[in-house]
Amino acid sequence: MVTERSGSGGESASNQEVPAALGSLLGLGDFRRLWICDGLMFLGLWMEGLVVGWLVLEMTNSPFWVAMIDFFRAIPVPLAGLFGPLLTDRFRRRRVILVLQSLNALALAAVALLYWGDALDYWHLALASIVGGVVWGLDWPNRRAFVPDLVGKSRVVDAMLLGNGMQALARVSGPLMAGVALAAVGVGGALMTLVLMAVLSVFVLLGMRSDARSPDVPRGFSRSLSRVTEGLRYVRGQRVILGIMVVTVIMNVWAFSHQSLLPVFARDVLQRGPVGLGLLACTSGIGSVLGLLLVTRFRRDPRRVHIFTGGALLCCIGLVGFAGCQHFVLAILLLLIVGLGQAGFSSMQSTILLMEAPDHIRNRVMGTLVCAIGTGPLGRIQAGSLATLAGAPVAVASMAGFAILAMVMTILLLPGFVRRVASTPSR
Repeated sequence: MVTERSGSGGESASNQEVPAALGSLLGLGDFRRLWICDGLMFLGLWMEGLVVGWLVLEMTNSPFWVAMIDFFRAIPVPLAGLFGPLLTDRFRRRRVILVLQSLNALALAAVALLYWGDALDYWHLALASIVGGVVWGLDWPNRRAFVPDLVGKSRVVDAMLLGNGMQALARVSGPLMAGVALAAVGVGGALMTLVLMAVLSVFVLLGMRSDARSPDVPRGFSRSLSRVTEGLRYVRGQRVILGIMVVTVIMNVWAFSHQSLLPVFARDVLQRGPVGLGLLACTSGIGSVLGLLLVTRFRRDPRRVHIFTGGALLCCIGLVGFAGCQHFVLAILLLLIVGLGQAGFSSMQSTILLMEAPDHIRNRVMGTLVCAIGTGPLGRIQAGSLATLAGAPVAVASMAGFAILAMVMTILLLPGFVRRVASTPSR
């Protein structure tokens, strides 16, 4: 466990100290390895989404089945997030991540081998997506709960900014790499690239030495089940945390589902090929990088929920504009706005939860967040069905518009969500 320190990591740090404060975290070997592994994981996720989406579009020529691939990945996530901590809290956090990433590498290798053997069917991709969803649902909350163990709770904000910066860079480079790989070496070469990245991630994790684990290890079946209900009761009773969960559900059901339809926008709306698809997908990542630079200046601001909700609303407004656009350059600019908004949303989402939740329950709170994220399958089905019936632009515009309405209602009707943070200094 890293002891908490003041100075560049404390609440009094000025904006001029930001590079030193963030850079000093990378001097912590285990955190640096986890940070690199996070980058490889998100790079692979963004590449995989476009590579598999393009492959399915070529196989089926159906927007519905393209969206359903994301549905299969997301469908196991709620259960994994809700009950996963009962399993993962029993083991060292490092070992959990290592085992799960090894399983992910094996699943990707199986898909690549089936493709090269000319034996790949849609159901293989669906099964691999389900495995990927289980891995992510167990792995992600464990990683997030690991961060305070590695850097100290007082430096969680800085660690989350570094993590979201790496994720934003992956959102830029991953789609570009996917588009270039599809154009240069085809689907087979792109799949092999994904396998190599997954294997590299495992090797990076092998260098970690931390023995951190949950301070409250579950004992017995009945006690384990009571931990689940205890975690849910805690989330329901904390208005800020509950509001984060509600907005997360709204974004994953009605906003982020647009990502599964990007291949359709690229080919059928904007008349672009794989490289154009890569450019579309990476643009929101560029916006996220720019947004994080802005968010970093306010990283000590107690109004973190304002940044979170404002970013979510800006993201949805950008999506409404993107959906109605048929000009490629204008579409790029609107996706930049989407990325700017998503930076505020994503950077503060885990930060607020890790700062608010006590240590003994933070893995369960993060598991509940995974459940909220795991509501995405509902959005994938809606997006695919609406795109099939009325076209991808109508699907994205109507769903993003509903997300705006739902968020405004949440802010107005959930007392203590936004106003409390505006008037109370963060801990």
